[in-house]
Amino acid sequence: MAGKFVSQCMTIFLNSLSSFLSSNPETTKGSNYPTEGHFSAIPAGWTELQSHHPDISFPFRISLAAADEALLENTLLRVSDPASEWYGHHLGREEARMLVQPSSKSKHAVFKWIESHGIEYELVDHFVHINTSLANANVLLGADFRIYRSEENGESYLSTASLTLPHDITQHVNLVYPSTGFYTLGTAHNANSYVDLTSGTTIRGRGHMSSLNHSSCNDVVDPSCIRQLYSIGVQSEFNLTANSSFGIATFLGAKVNATDLEEFVAEHSPGRNISFPSTISLTQSNVEEASNSAEADLDLQLAVSLAEPVPVTLYSYPGRAPWFPDSEQPDRPRNEPYLEFLEALLALPNAELPTVLSVSFAETEQSVPIPYARMVCKMMAQLGVRGVSILVASGDSGVGKSCQANANQPQGKARGEGARFLPNFPASCPWVTAVGGTERLEPSERAVPFSSGGFSDVFPRPQYQDIAVAGYLEATVGERWAGLYNPDGRGIPDVAALANNILIRHDGQDKRVGGTSAASPIFAAVVSLLNAVRLGDGLPPLGFLNPWLYQFGPEMLTDVTEGSSWGCKGSAVSEDAHSHLVPGAGWEAAKGWDPVTGLGTPNLPKMMKGLYNSSMWFCE
Repeated sequence: MAGKFVSQCMTIFLNSLSSFLSSNPETTKGSNYPTEGHFSAIPAGWTELQSHHPDISFPFRISLAAADEALLENTLLRVSDPASEWYGHHLGREEARMLVQPSSKSKHAVFKWIESHGIEYELVDHFVHINTSLANANVLLGADFRIYRSEENGESYLSTASLTLPHDITQHVNLVYPSTGFYTLGTAHNANSYVDLTSGTTIRGRGHMSSLNHSSCNDVVDPSCIRQLYSIGVQSEFNLTANSSFGIATFLGAKVNATDLEEFVAEHSPGRNISFPSTISLTQSNVEEASNSAEADLDLQLAVSLAEPVPVTLYSYPGRAPWFPDSEQPDRPRNEPYLEFLEALLALPNAELPTVLSVSFAETEQSVPIPYARMVCKMMAQLGVRGVSILVASGDSGVGKSCQANANQPQGKARGEGARFLPNFPASCPWVTAVGGTERLEPSERAVPFSSGGFSDVFPRPQYQDIAVAGYLEATVGERWAGLYNPDGRGIPDVAALANNILIRHDGQDKRVGGTSAASPIFAAVVSLLNAVRLGDGLPPLGFLNPWLYQFGPEMLTDVTEGSSWGCKGSAVSEDAHSHLVPGAGWEAAKGWDPVTGLGTPNLPKMMKGLYNSSMWFCE
């Protein structure tokens, strides 16, 4: 019966969507192409190569503005809000593509502009793909792309100080990629987003525990500690289905050690019928596998141990993304290729998408070119409207390590100078669920100091968190830290989970690790079980979680009110980097939402009940 109602409602919804698009074919409500993010001088530690070839091949793409830039966001909120009659009625691949299609006016204007330069192009969805010479690209884009070399690592990168599009074209374009960020031409390097806490000591796990030992779990957190703290195990009381699916994002060809995973599961999940996760490469390129990755081991071992019977899949994509040098990444890119990764995921039909995706990677928001960040966030919203719950680690730098604003910083006087709290991306995207970190079980969970959080300098605060975030700012912050953060920005994180002293098996040894890269797959495992319950009842997956969480969080989550984050300690990240000392810098955990632990940590039985808080599952 549920499927019948969903089908009827979806037909009505898609008909109204199609009617809207056909009645507004020439509407383009985009803004001018962003000019944020440029540099007036070569950053320290970089040298421009005097001899470069203007005829080298330069592939790039231009994203056309949607006919209505607000349509995707509004649709996502409608299908994600439990108070909406459209709640849970997610779109298919082709319907979701309709939400971001450019108008015929935009396509005509951009195509005519490109053709006037004698350049060939190909339109794929809303992206115009171009492969021409560097000289032609410079003329077309009003740019001056040059090749720069990092003095620290000797690798070469491409960038332009600025670009200028014709005035009548800017309204039709929302991204040129690559553009003013540094774009790698060399080999990317791995940078684990976890902290090894083992200090040379091998720690043996305790096997499957029948009762929770708070003292022991304060020192070493294995899956039994997590299961019992968050009451993971009660799923046997519900109608579960394996139709739920759990995806882990990984980059750089990270390789999972099968022996480590088998040994970890055998010790910490004995008797469980768990199959080895599959790996899907989202590119046809020949990618050289990296060595065994502790990050991939951490994600997979937690996911597989906690999410049974939900199948787990590793989604892999190679390479690095463009970035702006800052004090935390002064001379080499560590940003992940989110745009290409998401483009490949969005090309899959809904049946091949995970219902939950965990992303355990974070970079300072100011290191990401702003138009690129906005495009990636929009693509994450497209996954959300198709029913995918995206959970992202908030990061492991508290309020920031260097707290030094760079040239990409959009917030007025702080741009390129002075101290600034530094939020992380993609956790700052309002269409993902950002996961902060906690530690200890006795006497109660508390915020772990390295848990990143704060307020976005790029994305405004979404309406769904207005009450929660405004309440924290008024009751806890006041005028403190004025000028160091954006009080109108999207608040980070949304929720939290254990992130310290986490036990994993790596290269044949048990190790303790710390980082919100553990918290994200832990919370995502809980969501995958919730999805299994919904799918077993004939309901659609949860999809974008935040409207549901902010409406019913106090009834479903455990509020964390102890502890605080730290940062801005004045210690330079690298020899030539600037850093700021801000005494006492940090966010305090508090009752309700806070920028360290969000709304709190999961409680599976309460969240199971929260699945049925709203009676508006179907339209009538």
